[in-house]
Amino acid sequence: MTNDMVISLVLLILVMWAACAGLLIGVGSIVLGWFRLKYSIIDSFWIGLALSVGILQIWHLFEPVDLTVDLLLVCIGALGFVRNRSRLLTMLRQTGEIGFSAIGIYFLVVLSLAFRAIGPCEHFDTGLYGATAVRWIVTYPVVPGLANLHGRLGFNSSVFLCVAALGQGLWRNAGHHLFHGLLVSGFWATIAGGTVRVFRARTTSATDWFHAILVIPCTYWTTHARVVGTMTDLPATIVCLVATGILVKEFEDARSAENGTTEVTPNIAIAMILLALAITFKLSISVFAGLLWVTGLVLHLQFARPSKLRFKLISFAITISIILILGWASRGIILSGYPFYPQSFGGIDVNWKASILSCKWMIAWIRSWARTPMADLADTQGYHWIGGWIRRSILGREEFQIPVGLTLIGGIGFLISERPKKGHRWLFLLIPAVVSLIFWFIQAPAPRFAEAALWTTAAILSIAAISGIMSANKNPWLPRTFCLAIVLIAAWCTAPHRLLSYVYLPLLRSGEPLTMPKARVVPTKTTSGLVVFWRRNGQQCWDAPLPCTPYYDKTLRLRQEGDMRRGFDSDAPGSFSDLRLLWAPPNCPVDDASCLSQSKEASDFDHGGE
Repeated sequence: MTNDMVISLVLLILVMWAACAGLLIGVGSIVLGWFRLKYSIIDSFWIGLALSVGILQIWHLFEPVDLTVDLLLVCIGALGFVRNRSRLLTMLRQTGEIGFSAIGIYFLVVLSLAFRAIGPCEHFDTGLYGATAVRWIVTYPVVPGLANLHGRLGFNSSVFLCVAALGQGLWRNAGHHLFHGLLVSGFWATIAGGTVRVFRARTTSATDWFHAILVIPCTYWTTHARVVGTMTDLPATIVCLVATGILVKEFEDARSAENGTTEVTPNIAIAMILLALAITFKLSISVFAGLLWVTGLVLHLQFARPSKLRFKLISFAITISIILILGWASRGIILSGYPFYPQSFGGIDVNWKASILSCKWMIAWIRSWARTPMADLADTQGYHWIGGWIRRSILGREEFQIPVGLTLIGGIGFLISERPKKGHRWLFLLIPAVVSLIFWFIQAPAPRFAEAALWTTAAILSIAAISGIMSANKNPWLPRTFCLAIVLIAAWCTAPHRLLSYVYLPLLRSGEPLTMPKARVVPTKTTSGLVVFWRRNGQQCWDAPLPCTPYYDKTLRLRQEGDMRRGFDSDAPGSFSDLRLLWAPPNCPVDDASCLSQSKEASDFDHGGE
């Protein structure tokens, strides 16, 4: 890429992020303004994201995600700005209170994210099923039985809807370059105020320290985590941590709220809605987010607020949460026949329903991969996998080493420091975090599946130890020492000496920007006459024509001939080990794809190399 092209693309992404942020803030302000309570511009951003996802879920039940729904969201956002413009402008001016230096650092962070967002898409699961899922979303309303075409297309995530909504107009088929950087930028804005107060030694707030500690993973996400693709773990983690920070503050303010001395805010309702949103982003986070949601409800009920206002806020939180979960589960039922695929409970008796065997195999495969990637199922049973899992996991700085290290150090510091005061109720958040970590380790212990719970545990125990140490020692340099430790840990986490040569310079040397990799596919007929594009010599379809699958099932057929909108069903036995007998195209052996490269079909439908 030339320098001029890089500058132009980075500026376009910055403009797009600013427009999206403004749209979400406008959408959120419509609802939050209805309560006539104090809220922040960041609150509007996050609640606007949740409401927009709810609209996209309902829309996609009936129509493809296209410019029409984007224009609908723009109109709603513009209406919110018009109705609440004076209040929003006042809140925007108040952001200057963190200081010009902090604003400058934030701009550099977002600029760095925008630069990384123009890079190539190298995320394996995006090619495996994420890009294909987005292509289906922008082409048709939700299609019944996509899990029969490709099991992972049954993995229902609202992240795909967001990527599809962003990939319209000028950014057609490039939404995967925009969404994750936007969320990381929003998370930096969320933790900025508390972090600045901590670094200036102007606070003893547990919430501010919680946000300051989260600078460590956020720095890693900014510099090393994948921000181009259709990843679901990072968005779910970010949204869950935003909600957790809100609950920390509400626990911290619980005593004042009970005495009626704290100004009433919709914060807990926002946290509950964000936790429901996190579940729609990633099913594996449902235990942690669900337990936190219940915690937020209990916290809501115990506050001595005016009865009408309390009922109004609780009703709002529960209603929006139900809309999000029901919209998400409805899409899951249509995609696979199950609301929580690959979990088989709650399945509906429809003719496109994926088999129970395929659900069980998918769960077993996920568990096996989480324990030992690329191993046979038999090698990941019992307990002998734990040693290898520890050796691999401990190599991950941000995912494992640092949160586990902070958890151990914080736990020891908490035990030997002065006992916490009665007001330290935020320690109760350790209960859902620890319970979800136990469940995670048993079910699928890949560190990226539990980032939110790991960092919540680390941050809560760390602030417990910090508050105990600082209450026993009034040395003014003590907070600065802890801040220095946070900076050093964040720097060590990102390995700054490798950033230029391993992260940023390769982007400048990359080829054509904002393009999806190509895959070689072969049009192959099933026994019903349906033509599917079979992925040869690999598993990733990337931007291949529909319908594309790396798993060729000879029994696959359309529910209504000639209409892919009506979806797919199959007579396959359901276990992928059994399906191997069905995955060979005509005249080709089951395990030999080389004959395909010599066929006329392959040469006529070659869509380029990867």
